[in-house]
Amino acid sequence: MSAQRAAFLPDGVEELLPDAAWMAEDLRRRLLDHYRERGYGLILPPLVEHLDSLLVGAGEDLEEQTFRFVDPASGRMLGVRADMTPQAARIAATRFPADQAVRLCYLGSVLRTHPDT
Repeated sequence: MSAQRAAFLPDGVEELLPDAAWMAEDLRRRLLDHYRERGYGLILPPLVEHLDSLLVGAGEDLEEQTFRFVDPASGRMLGVRADMTPQAARIAATRFPADQAVRLCYLGSVLRTHPDT
């Protein structure tokens, strides 16, 4: 890592410059088209949720990876998602009829307290 990059970005955080950014965007578009053609619905879960809903069910394993802060308006604890899968499961369970199969795809950024190793 260059000294200049080290001054701006914490460990585990990356930036994509034009060639890599276009490559990632092209891949994202191809993947979304692939899932859409096969009947998947696209969901975009929120980046921040109340902590108690982020850490329920499958999200319980993410407690140590979840950034937390207090909502100044309500005083409730909020969390920045460390994984989107528990959110997708919550959306599928609460927003779609229970007697129908749900095929969803999702994408977005996550933030973890510890970088992947």
